[in-house]
Amino acid sequence: MPKKLLCLLPFLLPLPILAQTSPTLLDLQLIAIKARADVASHSPQSIAEFAETRRLAETGDVEAQLDLARMLQLGVGAPQDTAQSMAWVRKSAEGGYAPAQSALGLAYAVGGKVPIDRVQGEYWLRKAVAQGDALAQTILALEFINGRSSAEEQALAITWLKAAANEQHFVPAMRRMVDVYVNGELGQQANAEDAAEWRGKLAESEKK
Repeated sequence: MPKKLLCLLPFLLPLPILAQTSPTLLDLQLIAIKARADVASHSPQSIAEFAETRRLAETGDVEAQLDLARMLQLGVGAPQDTAQSMAWVRKSAEGGYAPAQSALGLAYAVGGKVPIDRVQGEYWLRKAVAQGDALAQTILALEFINGRSSAEEQALAITWLKAAANEQHFVPAMRRMVDVYVNGELGQQANAEDAAEWRGKLAESEKK
C-alpha cells in the first residue's frame, strides 16, 4: 500500500472501493496505526506536539493544518474529533495544499469519514492533480476516468495507473490494468498477452 495512502487512512475508513485484495492486510495496517496512536495519545510529548501543531495551523500553515487533522482523527494529543479533523483537512485544501486536496477528494469519492459526494470528490482530486499530486492522479484514474473521458485523459490514466502499479505496487491499480487489457478500455486494445502479464503482477503482489 502506498505510504501516502496509509497516512490518509484515518480520514477514509471504511474503504469500500480501494480496499486491497486481502482485508486482513488493511486491518493489520489500521491496527498498527491505532496501536501507535494509543501509546502516544496521552503522553506529555504528544500533548505538546498537538499544541504546537495547532498553533502553526492557526497561523495558516497548510501542512500543519493537515497534520493537525490527522492528530484529531487519531486522538493523538487531544480527544478524537472527526468533525474537527475534516474541518482542518478542508481548510488546508482550501489553502491550496495538494496533499490535503487529495485527502479531501479521496474521502468524498469513497466515503468513510464524510458522506460520499462524487462531485466534490472529483473537484478536489482535480485540484490536486493540477499540482502533480500522484495519489490524486491514481484515484482520479480509478474512479473518474473512463471511456467517456477525452483521449488525452485516458492516456494520462494509463500512465498514472502504471506508475501506481509498478512503483507503489498498488493492487487496485493492477486490477484496473487487467480490466483495461481484458476489455479494451481507456483507449487500449484488448490484448490477452498484456492482460496475462498484469494478472501475473497482481498475483505476485497478492502473495506478499
